[in-house]
Amino acid sequence: NVAQLTGVMKLVAASKLKGVETRLMAGRPFGEGLMNSVSFKIEVDPEHPDYNHDVATAEPKKIMFMVVTTDRGLCGGVNSQIIRAARAEYKRYTDA
Repeated sequence: NVAQLTGVMKLVAASKLKGVETRLMAGRPFGEGLMNSVSFKIEVDPEHPDYNHDVATAEPKKIMFMVVTTDRGLCGGVNSQIIRAARAEYKRYTDA
């Protein structure tokens, strides 16, 4: 019966969604820690009390790249593209 199959598919989708939401919530402290790092807040957030417009518009003296890749299986192509893009961006700054 099509209605029963549709119902089962909805249950499976809801279960998968719940799993994704759980993993997302588990990773939230990492994201919040990153977003609340002192240097990130000072450089990016104009509302931050220590934000300096002169520093934000000046040419940076040092540049840090933070590359984040996946640790999941079958993501080699994704990781390769991320690393390739990061290397190209790094080369752009080191050759300048």
